[in-house]
Amino acid sequence: MGRDEHSLIIYEVDNALDSLLVAKNFIELSNEYKWKWCTIALHDCLYALAISALVNGNYDNVIEGRFVDGGTIVKWGDDEIGEIQKVKTYPNRHYYRIEYDVPNSNSGMDVKNKKSKNDKLIGFWTALARVMDGGYWMKRMISHKPLVLSDDELEEIHFVKELRNDFVHYIPSVKVHSVEQIKRGLKVVVKSIDFLLNESNTIITVRDYSKYGSINVNEVIHVIKGNLE
Repeated sequence: MGRDEHSLIIYEVDNALDSLLVAKNFIELSNEYKWKWCTIALHDCLYALAISALVNGNYDNVIEGRFVDGGTIVKWGDDEIGEIQKVKTYPNRHYYRIEYDVPNSNSGMDVKNKKSKNDKLIGFWTALARVMDGGYWMKRMISHKPLVLSDDELEEIHFVKELRNDFVHYIPSVKVHSVEQIKRGLKVVVKSIDFLLNESNTIITVRDYSKYGSINVNEVIHVIKGNLE
């Protein structure tokens, strides 16, 4: 796919890598507002990579309502049937884990084949729950690996998500944020980004039409991690 100065061409992995590079560019600045932009960019990168990992060649995998994590019936083999459970460590949090009421093997999932002119992308927390799911979503190919996060790490991502929302939907006021706390949360976000890019085996980063095919992604991640210490 050709590129020219008159077109903005967006490909899902490039979209994520663009946000990663934005975070790298800002984190090297001395301006304290860099933490606002790093938070927004790294949140966007993680979200975009989770979506890229889940697509797996099927647009429906990331459209709201086509698959439902809570209550959807999953067929394991020919005759065993189980139900997906959305499990929350803390009831007042949006994040959750996906668990099943039967052992996981030879999975298949019932799909709601509802088409709409207003298709909506699944939310951040749904995408994150699915890339952490080693029972179905990150087991569709034998090489795929799920992202593993502890409850404490999920709390850090929750902090980053709430901070990002606060920045994007800023209500005029004076607010003070701890840079150390921001760094702590972003470390977990970057760890998740690193895993999805390098270890999950779900994302192809080099395409002939990729704007970032020649960029050393690991070097970019290394620079960001260094500035979070």
